[in-house]
This record gives sequence, structure tokens and C-alpha cells, in this order.
Amino acid sequence: MRIMHISLGGCLSAPPVKYGMTEDTGGHMAYVLGAAMAQAKLTEVDEVTIVTRLFDAPELGAVFAQADEDIAPKCRVVRLVSDRTEYLEKGDLVGELPSLQNAFLETLEAMGAARPDVIHAHFSDAAELGLAARERFGIPVLYTAHSLGAEKLALGEVPSAELEARITRETRALAEADAIIASSRDEVERQIPKLVSDAEGRAHRIGPGVCVQEAGDAARARQTYDWKAWAMRTQRVMEAVTKVPEIAVTGDVRHDHLLACDIDNTLTGCRNSARAFAQWLGREGGIYAFTVATGRSVAEAQRVLTEWDLPTPDTIISSTGTEIWRRKTSGFTLCKEYAALVKQDWDPQLVHAALHGTDVRFQPVYTSVGGR
Repeated sequence: MRIMHISLGGCLSAPPVKYGMTEDTGGHMAYVLGAAMAQAKLTEVDEVTIVTRLFDAPELGAVFAQADEDIAPKCRVVRLVSDRTEYLEKGDLVGELPSLQNAFLETLEAMGAARPDVIHAHFSDAAELGLAARERFGIPVLYTAHSLGAEKLALGEVPSAELEARITRETRALAEADAIIASSRDEVERQIPKLVSDAEGRAHRIGPGVCVQEAGDAARARQTYDWKAWAMRTQRVMEAVTKVPEIAVTGDVRHDHLLACDIDNTLTGCRNSARAFAQWLGREGGIYAFTVATGRSVAEAQRVLTEWDLPTPDTIISSTGTEIWRRKTSGFTLCKEYAALVKQDWDPQLVHAALHGTDVRFQPVYTSVGGR
């Protein structure tokens, strides 16, 4: 598999990166570089390319004016030329998106058969390029937001024109990406559904690299992170979005039997039993519609199933029976008919009023996402 990351802002180069040398050279650089280099070590991966922007700023370093840079075995940086040649902060970078998109599509065109199998876009500006590449070449797109503009708004606050445009790009990326990679439960259960309600079914919570070593004193601490687990879990997502199914999974598929299970301490709890169940379903699964029913959200259900190497269900009944999610190639789609049925005569304000003054405490995610 050939993987391509897109990360346009900041000063991205081979490690060690001078974090903080510009406002946009921050923690996401460690994420992109750590992830890419870990993926390059996987036997399933042939090449990892990180696409960023080329600029001429000698005071920051001559390397940023190089078109190509090797950073590790099977891993390199490719820099795109845009209309302006100087270093640009994030706000000014938006104006360069048309020329960056043209340069990106030309680069992919020139690659021919060596084009990537999957693109992982970091931030919404990169997602614009990734989605344009999917439209032109059919390359599936993963999206990581890192941070969402809507989270910067106080309750009732009106966004500036710049922030509103950012939120629009982020909403499009969440709605159209083949899969979404996020780091926290709050992202997948609250932040993402607040912008695109059914994007949660394509969201995968995969924790970033784990700190395995610290060195130095308090002033010059150095940390080493292990991204192997992230790379292996993300590889499964990438294989799913690039796989062409022999038979499309649709609501019209009929099975002879329905197999419905809880997850926690039913499918999980014993590694040997989980492995035996997965092997059995692999042999006999053709006659079963495999369903899990759980109190967890759809994203958390997928995370636990993946961690236990359990099969992907055809259907997930999540959030204690209030949502039904049907499997598709790169994730799950919300059953809108069932959602409409559940919503009938449901008045969250009346529920809150009835419980006011009691000891009942709502989970924060359910009080902030449309009264879920």
C-alpha cells in the first residue's frame, strides 16, 4: 500500500523539528511525522509520502525550499509550489488553496501508477486537496481535524467570517471523508456529531503515539513516542476504505439468521474465546446477520471490537437502543427511519424539567448534542 499524508501549514521537515519556530509549527507536526514513520515500518506499506507547502524563508531554513526530502526508509516529504513563495501563517494560507490544489493534482497526475492508494488529510485545508484528488483519481480520503473551529465559539457567539469559512470547510471534510481518525472520545461523540450528525459512524478513535521514554531536565525534556499501535489500527481502516467489496453491503441483503450480541463481557473478556468466535463467524458468517447491541456509542463500539480483533458487525445498535447503524464499506450509516421514529414525541426539555432538582446527572455528551 502507498500512503500519502497532506499537512500544509507550519515548517515540516525531517526530525528533529524545532517546535514553536512559527505559530503553526506545533504538536500536529509530531503527529504527522510519528504516524508516517511508523506506517513506513509496516510490511504492508510500500511507501509513505507527506505533502506540504514549499516556501523560501532562509531565516527558517533552506530545507523548506527543497522539493523533496527523505526522512526515513520508505518515507519522504514532497513540497508543493504555490503562487506565493514566502512563508505564510494559517490565515494567509487559505488564499493559496487554489494554486496548491492545482499543484497537487498535477503532482498526482505525473505519478501515474505510483499514485497513493489512500490519502490522509490533516486539517480542513488539506482535506480540500484530498477531496479534489478523490474526485479526479478515485483515491479514498481519511481526515483528521486535530482541532475544530466550532469549539472556539462561546455559547451564542457569532463566528467571524474567517472562522465561519473554516467551520464550513471542516463540515464538508467530516461529511465527505471516507473515514475520520480522531484521538479522543469527546471528538467522536460530541464535537464531530455536533457538525455532522451521522459522521460518527465513520469516525475511529485511535489514540496517538504513546510516550515510551523521557530524557533531559525540566527545561530541556525530550520524549520518545511509539506510534506502532496507531499505525496498525489505522492500517485496518485504510484497508477497509481501499477494499472494493465483492458484494455491496446494503439494506436489501438478506440472511437466514440474526445473531445479536452485547459487547462487554459477552464478546470480550477472554482473548481465546474472542479469537474462537471470530474464526467461527469467519466460517459460518454468510448465513448470519451479525449485530451488536450496546450501551456504547457507535465509535466506541468499533474501537472495542477492533481492540479485541472481533469481526465488524453488519449492524450496530448503539447508545442503549436509541440508534441503529448499518455497515457500509468505510464505516456505518445512521438509520434515519429509526432515528425519526425514536424522535417522535421525544421532548428533551420536558425530561430535563421533570428531573430538575433531583440527583440525576446527565452525561455531558448527551446534553450538548441536540438533546441525544
